[in-house]
Amino acid sequence: MNTFFHHSSCLLPQSSSIYSNSISPIDDSFQSKEVSKEEDEKTYQILAVYGLFSIPDEVLEHSRQKLSNACKSTNALGTLIVTKEGINGTVCTPHEHAASLMQELRSLQGKECNHTMKFNVSYSSKPVFDRLRIRRKAEVVTMGLESCCGASLVDSSERGTYVNPEQWNNLLLDNSILVVDTRNDYEIHLGTFQGAVNPKITSFSEFPDWLMKTTTSLTEPNEKRRYSGIAMFCTGGIRCEKSTTFCKKALQSYFGDNIYHLDGGILRYLKEIPLEKSLWVGECFVFDHRISVTHGVKETGTYKWCVHCKKRLSRAHESLCSFCHRTGQAAPPHYNSATVEEKQQLDSSTTIQKDDIEEEVLYYVRHLQSK
Repeated sequence: MNTFFHHSSCLLPQSSSIYSNSISPIDDSFQSKEVSKEEDEKTYQILAVYGLFSIPDEVLEHSRQKLSNACKSTNALGTLIVTKEGINGTVCTPHEHAASLMQELRSLQGKECNHTMKFNVSYSSKPVFDRLRIRRKAEVVTMGLESCCGASLVDSSERGTYVNPEQWNNLLLDNSILVVDTRNDYEIHLGTFQGAVNPKITSFSEFPDWLMKTTTSLTEPNEKRRYSGIAMFCTGGIRCEKSTTFCKKALQSYFGDNIYHLDGGILRYLKEIPLEKSLWVGECFVFDHRISVTHGVKETGTYKWCVHCKKRLSRAHESLCSFCHRTGQAAPPHYNSATVEEKQQLDSSTTIQKDDIEEEVLYYVRHLQSK
């Protein structure tokens, strides 16, 4: 067997045919579970959200402005993307405003929409973003294929079968199921599921080509059938809405209806599955100040950003920044030549956003992970 596809040696003798019967319908109960006393005492709620529903071009700007007003009125910070196929993003808001903001987000959907907007809720004692951005884009997450955009994505019959966290372990332990992590390589370096395949991509738009090249040998006429199904996962679920849509169009003749994705993504799994039953290994990268979370969706504190230049990620115990080569609160090299206004901006700047993080984490993966 190609070791690239090799799964854990801890396997259950299960036939993939059981999944079509045992996987329950979409379960959104994780959105409304009772909040514990410990969570209730947290100051901020972090809402990772996406919804798949059609937004006509002529009302996209109105929808963007509506989201902006809702976020500002609830003191929310973070990034939300508005597209013709729905919304996607993560924001944090004071605890007392969270329910109101979720209601406003749900109001964007028409009553005829058959997709329930999905929220992954976690908690923090402080904001995990520094600013608010509401942006219009072509896709909720960029894959770059017209066949997996717009109406095709909004139609739930075009996507894979949801699997809840309780049933996910069965797929991980089934040697007949190919399990694929659809995230970027720098995210996977911090953690992934036991036995999952790492495509080693640097952006999600590379995933379709990787999948087709990787599965070419599987679909050859004389090739012995190795997998009866494929299961995919990502951080919160949105990337797998796209990846399973593509897979159903391109590979349904091989996998049939056995195309699955983890409902609510890694974040829901870490929230609902106790450590002693978990098949997650490592930490889950998130695109905010927390950097990574673990079981219970709790911040780990394993990694940190340089307090001044905000250009490098390192382990928390490392004091020397590999970019500005200073320790602790020392000023970066360009500080002395800055104007008074620039120094004030440098001193107060803590802005870290998704657009910045990807390049910075790639540096971490290439230069620091090997230490």
